[in-house]
Amino acid sequence: YTFTSNSSSSRSLFNNEKELTHKGMGEFICSQVPNSFIAEKLTKEKADFLTPFIQLSACDDFKLIEQHFMALVKQNSLNIIEPKNNDAIYDEFENEAGFAFPAILKSFLTLHDGVKNTAFMGAQRILKEWRDWQSVYNEWTQEELFDTYSENNVKTLPMYVTPYWVPFFNLGGGNFIALDFAPNSQGTAGQVISFGADEQSATYEAKTLSDFLAGFITAGGSE
Repeated sequence: YTFTSNSSSSRSLFNNEKELTHKGMGEFICSQVPNSFIAEKLTKEKADFLTPFIQLSACDDFKLIEQHFMALVKQNSLNIIEPKNNDAIYDEFENEAGFAFPAILKSFLTLHDGVKNTAFMGAQRILKEWRDWQSVYNEWTQEELFDTYSENNVKTLPMYVTPYWVPFFNLGGGNFIALDFAPNSQGTAGQVISFGADEQSATYEAKTLSDFLAGFITAGGSE
């Protein structure tokens, strides 16, 4: 719009206004619709993909878990935070997750509620970190979560995160060790994986928690 001392004039911003207004408008709207308007559809897409992989029943030898953990504590003179009743935390987790807090981790947390100056987390911290990653899973679409470059990984799903990865060991920088209850076709329920901010998808670490702990004893070190 242009003004002069005694008149004014205007011109269109586009040379082909009619074409630009209508060409591909439906396709554009469909592609740009905010996720919040199709939240139910996006949630279903994620559930349809993930459901066939969910395995909540996992086995491990608690005696081995206890043996390796206590050996690790003794070997490195670690300071255990005394275990406590975490039933309220477990109930919160189940109400939000839709499945029970993993029995393996419940047993492990009868030995400690975290270990000072190490990456081992207590029940409250586990719940917090799981919630933080759950919010990422809820906000992202299946396409955004899926790692197309890791499809050949047969033990872990090529995903950035799932609600069935329960972190218990904080590697720092937004990276964690977790128990996996949605393994890929050649994985096993309760396997130990690493995932986080620096990874596009999970990495297999050990078959069981007891095996993961044993690795520290063999290596002769701790985190």
